[in-house]
This record gives sequence, C-alpha cells and structure tokens, in this order.
Amino acid sequence: MNNTLQNKRYYQASQLFPVLVHYEKSIFDEYKDIFTPLIHLDNRITYNIEEAGKIREKG
Repeated sequence: MNNTLQNKRYYQASQLFPVLVHYEKSIFDEYKDIFTPLIHLDNRITYNIEEAGKIREKG
C-alpha cells in the first residue's frame, strides 16, 4: 500500500483499503484519514472508502 501511495497511484491504493479492513478492522480510521484528502484527485476513491466502511460495520 505504501509503495502505491508513494508512486501517486492513489486509486489503486484505495482499492486495497476494503481488503485490509476485512482482515484488520481497526485500521479503518487511519486509512480513511489518508484517503479522504485524495478524493479531489480521483472521485473513485470515495467508493472504496464506502466499501471499507461497510466491511467495518459488519465486524
């Protein structure tokens, strides 16, 4: 994930967000804080944040 973010592939990194939350629910807030400011660069990131939120709620 960090390599993808460093390479400015924000949408691709955000696609991993729901997968990571599936395995480790506690990281949701940390990564949401990283991805939320990037939405203006690619609106598709919003979908991945929402999906990660749904996964966390199922907990």
